[in-house]
Amino acid sequence: PLETVKKPKILGTILENDLRWDSNTAQITRSAYSRMRILHKAIEFGAPISDLILLYIQYVRNHCEKSCVVWNSLITKDNSTDIERVQKTALRIIYKSNYIDYENALKISGLEPLSERRKNLCLKFAKGCLKNEDTKDMFPLKNVSRTREPEIFEVFPANTSRMQNSPIIYMQHLLNGNSHIYRNAQ
Repeated sequence: PLETVKKPKILGTILENDLRWDSNTAQITRSAYSRMRILHKAIEFGAPISDLILLYIQYVRNHCEKSCVVWNSLITKDNSTDIERVQKTALRIIYKSNYIDYENALKISGLEPLSERRKNLCLKFAKGCLKNEDTKDMFPLKNVSRTREPEIFEVFPANTSRMQNSPIIYMQHLLNGNSHIYRNAQ
């Protein structure tokens, strides 16, 4: 008999046997919050705001984006809010009394919301897969003769909402949303 593992951790990503991402999100946020100590220490030493933002990007934000191509399309709104709260907290720490609100802090710092970054990282991954001979078959082109077809990538059929939100189908939709790039390149 094989042992059933309810929450295996593979390459730092927690996979739950019910295909939910709550444990992974909790682990991501815990890790990111623990790394924010570096911001507090840098502030004690009088680091300028530009250095604090750089420290945040390199030591905290990367934990919030770890393996996001796998889980981004499947997380709940609560999971996304929890991850976004990490960046809000970091910006509040960095700007201290000058912090007005999250949108203003994003504008001043030149950062984008983490949800938007994850979407862009998924799109970048899909574009990279198109360039690789071994992975380009995940994103097949539609066989259409009309040049005004809005979507040029075939989207795999899905009968369940879980399958419709799966990473490959999600990235197929992202590529179709940016299909003007590929149409002009052909």
